[in-house]
Amino acid sequence: MTEKSRAVLFKRIMIINPSSSVKMTKEGRVIMSLNISFEPPRMPLSMAIMAAGLEQRSGDVKIVDSVNMGLSRASERAIIASYGPDLVIVNASTPTITDDMASIRDAKSLGAYTAAFGQHIDALPLETMADHPDLDFCFLQEPELVAAKFVDHWNSRDKLDNSLGLAYRSEDGQPILTPPYPRASLETFPPPARHLLDQSLYRLPDGEIYTTLLASRGCPYDCGFCVAPVYHGLKTRRRDPISLVNEVIEVAENSHIRAVMFQSDLFTSQKKWVIEVCQELIQRAPPIRWICNSRVDTVDEETLVMMKKAGCFLIGVGIESGSPRMLSVLGKKKVEPERIEWMIHTCRRLGIMTNGSFVIGYPGETIESLRQTEELVMRLPLDFAVFMCAAPFPGTRLYQYLTDPETPHRLTGNWENIAFHDYVIEGGLSPETVKQFNSRIWRKYFFSLHYAKLRLRDLKHPVRLTKTIWYALKRLQKMRKSFR
Repeated sequence: MTEKSRAVLFKRIMIINPSSSVKMTKEGRVIMSLNISFEPPRMPLSMAIMAAGLEQRSGDVKIVDSVNMGLSRASERAIIASYGPDLVIVNASTPTITDDMASIRDAKSLGAYTAAFGQHIDALPLETMADHPDLDFCFLQEPELVAAKFVDHWNSRDKLDNSLGLAYRSEDGQPILTPPYPRASLETFPPPARHLLDQSLYRLPDGEIYTTLLASRGCPYDCGFCVAPVYHGLKTRRRDPISLVNEVIEVAENSHIRAVMFQSDLFTSQKKWVIEVCQELIQRAPPIRWICNSRVDTVDEETLVMMKKAGCFLIGVGIESGSPRMLSVLGKKKVEPERIEWMIHTCRRLGIMTNGSFVIGYPGETIESLRQTEELVMRLPLDFAVFMCAAPFPGTRLYQYLTDPETPHRLTGNWENIAFHDYVIEGGLSPETVKQFNSRIWRKYFFSLHYAKLRLRDLKHPVRLTKTIWYALKRLQKMRKSFR
């Protein structure tokens, strides 16, 4: 970047969650097509936190959540043109990278500087900049904080080399990386700028508006298919329980929202912290419903009882497989199917709903391991379930394995195909076998007498039950099309 090119100060900044051909949730480690899961539309928390930090610098920041607003490319471009930003920042992921970079090109053609962050950018910043010359900057490691520091450096004419966690272009256009931005305490993150988003876009299956709160980042379990260790690190950083519950209270009092999702790579990684959060909620917060995620080997009955008492009504559980051998291959060596059954049945007995996720087709998968998974699924009282094709996102151990020329398995397809609704691994089970299994298992489970009996417990909430069933039927229709 020459001094002449830095004559523009960043006073008007736009952050975009671009539309794509497949509607995706792109938030932290969650890169999920809404067509194959019961995942409700999720507030783009990272964008809202980033916007809060940038508001302190520029004062004029706009968020455009094109995905959940249902905007077309043309509508998004018109919004960029009308707003006239100095800098446009795009949230990017591997399966949507082509559409994400189309938004970058639109912004560049309208006279804005451009930047990107997200799962794909963090894994392949230099490669992405080399492939897309209209991309000026990448924000890495802690993009919410990196963006704010970068604007400080830019507007004060400081050398960009001093801006940590940044990729930028030299005077001859070559991408350059600065040293990494250190992993930061979550207490240094500003509260998300929820006022810049239409909160009514984010609703649970029963129609209630909910919001997302940052609870922790990082996961000590290096599962081969998961981007969490790449994006947020293996060390878990947790919010102070008092600070976290203060935000819950603020949201309830100011926005009248009584349902929240605690966003974490693994919410239940430490029992002591979970208990402290629950105690704070019970003692100080108004009655709320909340969602979190968990592994089956990081909770006991005491913890689940306390979570239920504090308002937890749904836990997303990474189950992955019913095969002990495949659980070990996937990175869950100490997890046994019996432990999975214990947790799901315990949650049901306590009145906590569960959403189980399964990874199908990981290298080493066989017809026998698929049979074991199917048998386990039909024994579990899951309220929701998602069956995902193994997806080798850049940076994961699975991606590294498949791009090693010495391995018997290979990676096929384009970036758009690296998604949980597609299968791009050769050398093991065929794509047809994996997709046919996914298509068959969700039909077998959700249209079984076993599942119908589970839903009878919701009869005491007829309005909620009706809305949830309608939501589920629409999602199941999309799942059927996705796995054809």
